[in-house]
Amino acid sequence: MGLIYGEARSRHKFMVRINRNRWQWLKIAAFFSVACLMTTHSAYANAQQTPAAEQPAGPDPVLEPAVEEGVANGKVFSFDSLTSHAAELALKPFQSKANSLPQWMADLDYDAYRRIRFKADKAIHLSEKVRLQLFHPGFLFKEPVRVALLINGLVKDVAFDPDLFEYGDLIDRTPAKADAGIFSAFSGFRLHYPLNKAGIFDEVLAFQGASYFRFLGSGQQYGLSARGLALDTASTKGEEFPRFSAFWIEEGQSENNPIRIYALLESPSVTGAYRFDLNPGDASYIDVEVRLFARSAAKKTGIAPLTSMFLYGENRGNRFDDYRPEVHDSDGLLINNGAGEWLWRPLTNPRRLGINAYGDENPRGFGLFQRDADFNHYRDLEAHYDRRPSYWVEPKGNWGKGHVELVEIPSPDETNDNIVAFWVSEKAMEVGERRDFSYRLSALDPGISPHRLGRASLSLNTRAHVPGTKDNAPSGMRRHIVEFTGETIEYASQFINNIKAELSADNGSVTLVALQNNPETKAVRVIFDAMPSGVNPMDIRLFLRLEGKPVSEVWTFTQSGTS
Repeated sequence: MGLIYGEARSRHKFMVRINRNRWQWLKIAAFFSVACLMTTHSAYANAQQTPAAEQPAGPDPVLEPAVEEGVANGKVFSFDSLTSHAAELALKPFQSKANSLPQWMADLDYDAYRRIRFKADKAIHLSEKVRLQLFHPGFLFKEPVRVALLINGLVKDVAFDPDLFEYGDLIDRTPAKADAGIFSAFSGFRLHYPLNKAGIFDEVLAFQGASYFRFLGSGQQYGLSARGLALDTASTKGEEFPRFSAFWIEEGQSENNPIRIYALLESPSVTGAYRFDLNPGDASYIDVEVRLFARSAAKKTGIAPLTSMFLYGENRGNRFDDYRPEVHDSDGLLINNGAGEWLWRPLTNPRRLGINAYGDENPRGFGLFQRDADFNHYRDLEAHYDRRPSYWVEPKGNWGKGHVELVEIPSPDETNDNIVAFWVSEKAMEVGERRDFSYRLSALDPGISPHRLGRASLSLNTRAHVPGTKDNAPSGMRRHIVEFTGETIEYASQFINNIKAELSADNGSVTLVALQNNPETKAVRVIFDAMPSGVNPMDIRLFLRLEGKPVSEVWTFTQSGTS
């Protein structure tokens, strides 16, 4: 099957839909299932908690010579020196560092790899409140990742040492220190910080696997992931996964300074210098600065990519036989476009791979949200999907023309990270070109909204048929039930007769059935029927207006065409 491209249908939005053979999207979904394992030890479980009193001062890191020129061990480091190094690498052919591990490490399966654990008493104390732990190489993580400290501005590399890890029943294969140099690197790292209670060090941030990372605010539990860069996601050419090959972490941050991390990104097509300033707290955020260099051209470059899981929500239908009413890390994409409009797109688990793109210029923000924070809507005492954070991207400066892209991959279970969202510039990077981006990435509590307009809190659809009557609705017609809630809606609901539902669609027709108050949820409910005009999907827009002014965000949805 080929590509079917929709035309730009409004000034803010256009739709692109891809249909593919089963083996193609399964290959894509397979990687995102791997993403669920990226920070294997505790990054995808409850954050590890270690009382401060039980943590000794920690050893001085073992040092070894660095291999990268310009950012070498013992040298004065700066973001500019890292940028120059990334620029120089972009002029040279890409050199993979895969398959450099001892065979027994490369052959580790998931369960065996989990048995290798970092010793908490070996944690490196970056400051009074920040502890650094390392991830062991092996299993999926076969490419070495360099980890260095910045002490008074000087680079000091942390060398691999088997004494840093517990090997459990793999003790007979523990590498000797004398042999450690053949794979003297890690697969990533994590930071601990007293996030929820004084004296208790919780995991607050983890980098492991390709360019994936996760971080938390207080009271939150790991769910979706962020990435440094996405290249050709869900393209016919196959996705390229850039990786962070080296990190430099500042030691000795003061109480009022962020936790600063630098990273080198490498791939066959792109190199990059990154700076992450982590500010942990009730609503943790990271200020990200990116400097990219193109080794090759014509790549779809996804900036500030977010990856999540959506198995099913309120519209579960009969596809999943499960006691849990909903299963997802995120339930919607929120966009604040350059025109100031707030768009909400509820997520789906489609039967065919789908891509939606929301055209824009200088976006103000976008993110994947866990809007539903009610435990009774999940009933999962282990996963606690009600505690999964939302990630919100706020661009700094002007990003120009482009679009926010949403990728939805069919998934049969919750082990697959099947949702991706990112920004794509209108003009692709050319060979040798440099592009800079900066943005703030925030971890918001589930249920929190960055705007005060009415929020789409319920999104249901079913076949357009009234029970007990003759079923004469046309094939392909769907009935949608959308509810808007929030303080603005509570006020507007007093004037329900003056509220207007602004409803429109591309490639189909919509008919308003009812607009009514729901006193049980303090919501305004909109019921309408939607009918595509052909086999292509239709895009629907809905928002509420009172006395000429919007009182809700714009609910958007893509309904499948008639088969």
